[in-house]
Amino acid sequence: MRHGIAEINNGSDSARNLTEGGVLGVRSTAVKLLDRKLVVTKVFSSPLVRAQQTAAVMAEEMGMPI
Repeated sequence: MRHGIAEINNGSDSARNLTEGGVLGVRSTAVKLLDRKLVVTKVFSSPLVRAQQTAAVMAEEMGMPI
């Protein structure tokens, strides 16, 4: 999956954080996947801040260790 919605470029693309809406969108996606009984055993992420935040939210919602 792709990262959630991130802030507008603040000068450093790699340091852009997820917006509040981005976090809510990732949580919503995780709930939908859980509702479909999808089993996720690993979450991988690029080193970009927004991607790491997305992975952390997904792992948390899926009950996986971060």
